Amino acid sequence: MISALLMFSASSLSAYTRPRPEVTATYKDWITGCDNGRNCSAMALNAATPDASNRVDHLEILIDQPLLSDLDPALIITTPIGPIAAEQMAMFIDGTPIKLPPVRNERFVFRGAERIPVLRQMRSGTWAEIRGADGTVVARTSLAGLTAALLRIDAQQGRTGTDQALVNPGSRVTNGDLPGYSVSLSQPARSIRPATTPNAAAMRALEADEHCTGDENSKSAIEPPIVARLDDQNTLLIMPWQCGMGAYNRNANILIVDYY
Repeated sequence: MISALLMFSASSLSAYTRPRPEVTATYKDWITGCDNGRNCSAMALNAATPDASNRVDHLEILIDQPLLSDLDPALIITTPIGPIAAEQMAMFIDGTPIKLPPVRNERFVFRGAERIPVLRQMRSGTWAEIRGADGTVVARTSLAGLTAALLRIDAQQGRTGTDQALVNPGSRVTNGDLPGYSVSLSQPARSIRPATTPNAAAMRALEADEHCTGDENSKSAIEPPIVARLDDQNTLLIMPWQCGMGAYNRNANILIVDYY
């Protein structure tokens, strides 16, 4: 039996499984967690406000911290639902104004380096608030536990004491390795079997699957397939195309022959 795969582009084999969440941790009014690729987030939880009426909305704040800095880390603030337009909203931390970026898709997003001074002020504060043009508090969230949540992210990502730490950065330089992972890929033993070339009937069947159309070049001389033994059970078979071969283009079907 022959298993065939037509490959138009190169594919890669990853040593890591798909992203999945791991254990979360809650620190007062903040929760944080990472996936198995060490991409982490921290989110503000709904906490009781100091207002006696307790009618001020919860301000949704998310800190998205991927392991690699070029994957767009961000501080995301969702605009509160209410009669006040986002353009009229202002942000304060314990009464100190914070300049907001332009609203997009109902969110204020601080990206990259611009989020660092805001995070620093948030860590030293008690409440983050969104106010309207008249100073009325529209939404707020507690900042209790934020520093502990960010410390956990630094620890999970191996950033503690480095130049990229969210809390207490140090002089140690980070690298692009995934901390906590050890991966080894074993290579199968070299086979002493010769590479398997399909018999004449199988080759005719494979060639019959390729149909030349009038828009393509006429059939060129059939080049012999390239074969290479992969292991005791499988041979790599590279079948050159018969049609559509340009002056500088050499196309082929790549197949795995799993009989021996």
